[in-house]
Amino acid sequence: MAAECKEGERSAGQEELSEAENEPRADGKEADGRGDGGGQERPAPPNGSQNRCAVSTSNGATEHKGIFTPFRALGHVTNEVPFAVQAMGSEHFLATSVGNAFHIYETGKLGLVLVGPFSESPITALVTSGELTYFASGTEIVCCRRAKEVRRQPNTGEGNIMRFNAGSVVFSLTLFGEHLITLTEDNAMRLWHSANGELYAEVEFPDYFTANTIVHPSTYLNKVLVSSREGGMQLWNIRTKGNGIRAALLDPCNSHVHVNRCSKIVYDFSRFPTAVTSLVQSPVVDVIAVGLLDGSIVLHNIKVDETIMTLHQEGRVTAVSFRTDDQHVMATANAQGDVALWDLEKRQLRHMIKGAHDALIPSLHFVQGQPLLITSGADNAVKEWIFDSQDGGARLLKMRGGHHAPPTLVRFYGEDGTTILSAARDRSLRSFSVVRDQQSFEISQGSLAKKAKSYNVKVDELKLPHITHFSANRLRLAVLAIRCVLIMFSPDPAKQKDWDNIITVHAGAGVGRTWSLQRKTLGKHTLKMTDNTIPRTTAISACGNFAFMGSVNGLIDMFNIQSGLHRRTFGGTD
Repeated sequence: MAAECKEGERSAGQEELSEAENEPRADGKEADGRGDGGGQERPAPPNGSQNRCAVSTSNGATEHKGIFTPFRALGHVTNEVPFAVQAMGSEHFLATSVGNAFHIYETGKLGLVLVGPFSESPITALVTSGELTYFASGTEIVCCRRAKEVRRQPNTGEGNIMRFNAGSVVFSLTLFGEHLITLTEDNAMRLWHSANGELYAEVEFPDYFTANTIVHPSTYLNKVLVSSREGGMQLWNIRTKGNGIRAALLDPCNSHVHVNRCSKIVYDFSRFPTAVTSLVQSPVVDVIAVGLLDGSIVLHNIKVDETIMTLHQEGRVTAVSFRTDDQHVMATANAQGDVALWDLEKRQLRHMIKGAHDALIPSLHFVQGQPLLITSGADNAVKEWIFDSQDGGARLLKMRGGHHAPPTLVRFYGEDGTTILSAARDRSLRSFSVVRDQQSFEISQGSLAKKAKSYNVKVDELKLPHITHFSANRLRLAVLAIRCVLIMFSPDPAKQKDWDNIITVHAGAGVGRTWSLQRKTLGKHTLKMTDNTIPRTTAISACGNFAFMGSVNGLIDMFNIQSGLHRRTFGGTD
């Protein structure tokens, strides 16, 4: 259930804007005025329930819960579900899954445009067409026009939302003209009328062919290519002459494949040695990129059933994309978060983006006709890479992200309650805006990307140990557990511009560090206890001039924040 307490409210997906981007708009509105976010007007509370919130349920009804019900989700950008890209005129939009809802971003600045309605089950697949977004949630397929649910019209194309039951859990969605193709966990492929949700065609695969990916080959009328976990591929005509009968019959070509009368198998390809994990149409007609579990990328001509070339990367292939400008480049991704760029003319590796993400990369997409690559990762980040260097390499242009490890410490910052500071096991310290998502960011720890590239390690490995505890002066406590370290923030706004205003203590570290929220960066001062022990707590004086750190031995050391010099020691054996 997702709580909806005001019209226009939405669960916020936290994003991060690179330093190269422009500042957010001052009026606080979302790009293109599309920030409606799927909220609904709150009904008047009953007598004695003024402190309760209206909660939307899966059947569209609302029920009143206590004050400690979920209201907004901060920190979600994407997950392991592949994103969907839709071009509308000169603009491109990105639909990502954030669990039980979806977000849509415009790719120009990766600004959040809208947030979809809450679904009862996690979203497992996404496709988009114009203003329509289709997503699979459990056994249901839901179609939304933009994101605001007005009414439900089951089995009709009217209204702003349509949903129908696929019969089994859906893990793949493909738009096929006016139809929608699903692959489900009961090892079946079904063709649905996208307008009304009626079943048009159905194929039940045998046990030796476990369907897992599907693609529509370019220019192949009414045909789809389906791959399996066993390494097989089959070409199917799913719209032969007929009206689409639901009754399953036996295909005379294969007595083990159940089909209906409007679908038939066209060709059964030779098996690959390992499971197929990805199928992507190349810019060349008849040529399909086949990603395999063993890291092989096969360019296969399906017209003559011949392999053109085979490349190999480290780790299983999770995504493939092709440049569509004047460069013959193919990008592939793996489960370790790396992106490989291949020169198809020379048939060799051109560039490697090591640690592009900190987890599996489910999606790659080259923007049509542009040297821009969009990637998403299970590390809760969407990134845009631009190819503008002479060596053909890519550099990070912009990104949006949140924590990719569980948050452990969260506090409101400031008296207005619009900013939240949080620390997590991913060794980051982030600022989240509860008003405008584009104002959220990670506080920088320096030029770690260049160091990570030269050392051939991931950026997270070079960050400070995770922050284990913090608190704030005259700030409202948010949530989550407190263990062994304290952070205090200067309450004086004027001092924020003059010097650092955050003190942190880290797990296993013998020093405390200062930070500047105004400059969004790690400070220059390193504070060490006089008894050479690991500091446990810190605090900042009300005036904002002095920092205090306490040790396990009962000592409290006072430092000048502006200079970082030690000023005094308090405490003793008592």
